[in-house]
Amino acid sequence: MSGSIDTLHRQDHHNDGQHREQPRAGAGADAATEVAFFRGLQTVTARIHACENLDALMLEAGSEICNALGAVRMTLYGVDSDGAHIVSRVKTGLDGSRAIRLPIDSHSIAGHVARTAEPLQINDAYDAAALAGISPDLKFRAEFDRHTGFRTRQMLVVPIGPLGEPARLVGVLQLINRHDGQPFGEIGRAHV
Repeated sequence: MSGSIDTLHRQDHHNDGQHREQPRAGAGADAATEVAFFRGLQTVTARIHACENLDALMLEAGSEICNALGAVRMTLYGVDSDGAHIVSRVKTGLDGSRAIRLPIDSHSIAGHVARTAEPLQINDAYDAAALAGISPDLKFRAEFDRHTGFRTRQMLVVPIGPLGEPARLVGVLQLINRHDGQPFGEIGRAHV
């Protein structure tokens, strides 16, 4: 599907193949939606600052963060001490967890965002041609969906740290599927 990924440069790629300038967040957005989003963003920011480490934040506040940002699921990665990988923890039952460790390279979506320190919006995670248009090696790691039975559709993946500065990256936030099934909108893309 043409245009299933946007690199958040104030343009959208339409089905007719034309790039069109999009309005800034709020210009045409529903005011109540924008207020709710910013309240959620404020909650997430406060929660991140109150947390001592990313593992605790992911394991203890993941559902709160998802609800605040309108996502069904999320993955929060931190840069590993080796500087070459990003790592996340996922629950494996009531008390257990396991690590997901990805290289910082363009073989995975989160790894690509960590490598470039640039956000990506993906409207169809299974659109291999659109992913290859971003980077020839970029692939959606569908084994996570197969293992859990979950179906990833859309994603908003953003670096944590200064945009465009991979050397100062702290982590990557990956929001997966909006509650309403729509792609993550302009407000989310502009402000997450």
